[in-house]
Amino acid sequence: MSQCCIDADHHIQPSYERGDTVHLAIRAEQAVRRSAHGRQQPGIGTDGGGETWSGGGGSEQETAEETPKDKASEEGIDLKDGVEIDDMSDEMQDVLDDIADAWDEHASDITPVITSGNEGTDGDGVHMDGSKHYTGDAVDLRTNNLTQSQIDDVSSTLSSSLGDDYDVVVESTHIHVEYDPA
Repeated sequence: MSQCCIDADHHIQPSYERGDTVHLAIRAEQAVRRSAHGRQQPGIGTDGGGETWSGGGGSEQETAEETPKDKASEEGIDLKDGVEIDDMSDEMQDVLDDIADAWDEHASDITPVITSGNEGTDGDGVHMDGSKHYTGDAVDLRTNNLTQSQIDDVSSTLSSSLGDDYDVVVESTHIHVEYDPA
């Protein structure tokens, strides 16, 4: 009987058989890093959304496409109630790992929280007119639980790791990160 598992990108991959148990895999370094800091991680044996995957009989199962919320959860990033990131651009989804890494480096005992994503529509007053939030190209990150030194260090690390196509702006109540290629 063939066995399978889910890799870090939620794709079906062959697995080693141990009795009748199918062992599901997630990236080991992510699991270690997240659990070392008490961060939420997808459950081993699930796809991160609570559904258990198994395989057998040689048939390959299709996986659901990972949503931005799934990716944020995998990275140990929380969302403030009411925050929408469903329409987050691919470029901003790539930033989630950098956010987790910056917090791991400078505020490892604090969970990063997205306080604003792509909620609202242009002109409704939720964000400034023309805001990158409306196109899924910006997020705001909670800072009221960080020291000024942590805010400075996290924003500096994000700015360095993301490069010139991204803006990282420290506001009075949050760190604003946006994809804005020159």
